[in-house]
Amino acid sequence: MRRPSDDRPSSTRASSAASRAATAINQMATEERNKGARVFIGTLAPSRPNGRITIPPALVDDYNRRMRSVAAGEGAVLVDIFAALSTDINAYIGVDGLHLTSGALAVDRA
Repeated sequence: MRRPSDDRPSSTRASSAASRAATAINQMATEERNKGARVFIGTLAPSRPNGRITIPPALVDDYNRRMRSVAAGEGAVLVDIFAALSTDINAYIGVDGLHLTSGALAVDRA
């Protein structure tokens, strides 16, 4: 069964999903910060072009922009995975276009 919202353009649905995710993450960050926890919020990794399961760059950018805003608003630590892995997408993102390679795991240790 299709929901009425399924008739919207895919970019609108994706932006709405990013907005809902940001709202939910903001709520979780607020709850944990109020408990005294140090909150970490991460961005999405870039997609590798021509992979079979990539996320369109505009959607990754939209989501990451929202996460940066949530982190700043909550005083959370932003873990900018996108910036760290954008330096060599072919080395850090698998040929499927989405999943990280073992090389990406070593970026933090550099």
